[in-house]
Amino acid sequence: MTEMNPSAEMCRTQQTLQLDIAANDPLEQRRQIAAKAAEAWRVKAEEAEKAESGECAPLSKLDSDITQQFADEAKSERDEDPD
Repeated sequence: MTEMNPSAEMCRTQQTLQLDIAANDPLEQRRQIAAKAAEAWRVKAEEAEKAESGECAPLSKLDSDITQQFADEAKSERDEDPD
């Protein structure tokens, strides 16, 4: 399964829609949910802007942990192999 990578423009559009709901919906619970969704779209937009500008996105916590595990295993193998 591939990860969805929406454009920054699409993320900002969704953020704006959610901010409108957060400001104008008559139900408090929907306003709270929309505010959280708007924040999530803001974060995703920033990630998309970095990717679109050619900046390298930071590794996720899981990717970072996996990378560290491989590095630790490689070091351990080198330490055990006298050649």
